[in-house]
Amino acid sequence: MDSQDAYDGIRTVVDVDDAFSEASQDGDAPEGFQIVGDLEGQEPDARTLAVLEAEGDADEDMVFEAGAPDEPDAVTMYLREMRHDLLPKDEQIALGRRMRQGDQDARKRLIEHNLRLVVKIAKRYTNRGLPFGDLIQEGNLGLFKAADKYDPDKFNVKFSSYATWWVRQRIEQSIFDQARTVRVPVHVLQEVNSVLRGQKALAQEQGREPTAAELAERVDLPLERVEALLKISRDELSLDAPRGDGDDNPLYDQIADDSAFFMDPLEVALRDVEGGPLGSFLSALTDTQREAFERCCGLNGYEESTYEEAAKAMGVSTSTVGNRLVKARARLRSKISSPDILSGRADFGGRNMEHV
Repeated sequence: MDSQDAYDGIRTVVDVDDAFSEASQDGDAPEGFQIVGDLEGQEPDARTLAVLEAEGDADEDMVFEAGAPDEPDAVTMYLREMRHDLLPKDEQIALGRRMRQGDQDARKRLIEHNLRLVVKIAKRYTNRGLPFGDLIQEGNLGLFKAADKYDPDKFNVKFSSYATWWVRQRIEQSIFDQARTVRVPVHVLQEVNSVLRGQKALAQEQGREPTAAELAERVDLPLERVEALLKISRDELSLDAPRGDGDDNPLYDQIADDSAFFMDPLEVALRDVEGGPLGSFLSALTDTQREAFERCCGLNGYEESTYEEAAKAMGVSTSTVGNRLVKARARLRSKISSPDILSGRADFGGRNMEHV
C-alpha cells in the first residue's frame, strides 16, 4: 500500500476527518474523542483576529520543518506525509463561503491545507506537560472547531488566522486540564486495579471493609505497597468511583496512558493473534517471554492478568515478569513494523483493524 493512502489528508492513526464530518453539525466531538474544558460561546474579538492576521502574513514564507524530539514513529510518519501548504487569502475565503453552504469538500480542503499550521503551533507548547502527539491531536480538534464556526463574511480574515485562535485555545485548555489531572503510570494502575478488586472481594466475604494487612495478604503484596496504592486510589478523586456521566465503569479503567492517541503498532497487531498469521511472530520469543506476554495481554487462552497475577501463576517475582515483558515487546516490535500496521490498515487474519 502507498504510504500516501495511509497518511494523506486529515489523519493521525484514525481517520479524524471522516469522524468529524459526521459530528460537525452538532458541534460535538465524534466518538473516541473527548472535548476537554469548555470553549463554547467563545469567539476571538476583531482586534485579536487582526493581530493573528498580521502574524500569519509575516509567517507565510517560513519553511515548514516536520519533526520534534523523541516523536513516536507514527507521529513522524504523519508529519512527513503532510503535503499541503497554506492557501492564498482569497482562496481561503472562497472555500469558507462554500463550506458555509454545506460543501464538505471545501471544508476538507481548508482543513488539509492547515494541518501544518497546527503542527507549527503545537511545537511552541512542547515541554509543557503534554507529549507532542497529544498537542497535535488537541490542535486538530481546535482546527475542526474553527471549520465549524468560520464565517469569512463576518470575520474578514483568512481561515488560517481564525483557526490559529482556536488551535491555541484548545492546546492551552488541554495543558491546563492536564495539570489538574491525576496521572498514574499504567503498571501502577494495574496494581491499583488488583488491590481494589481484592478489597471488594474481601468486603463481600467478611461483611466489612478489610484492613490493609488483610488486603496485602490477599493480593500478595507488601503492606507498604498496598497502603501506597490505596492512597493513590483516594488522592484527588476516587479511582474506583463511577465516572458520573452515565458510565458505571470505574475511573481506573478509563485512564489511558500517554501513547494512546498514536496507537502502539504492537497493540494493534496482537489484537487478533489466534488463528491469524501474526501468531507466528510469537515464535520469536523465548518460552518464558511468550508465557509472560500472553498472560498479561490475555492471549491464546489466558485471561488477562496483572503483573502480580502472572508472577504468581508462573512462580516468579513481579520484576521478573516485567523484565520478560520488556524483552518480549522489544523483540516483537522489531518484527512488526510497517506503514500498514502503523496506520491500522493491515489485514490481520482476514480482519481489517483500521477502526479498532
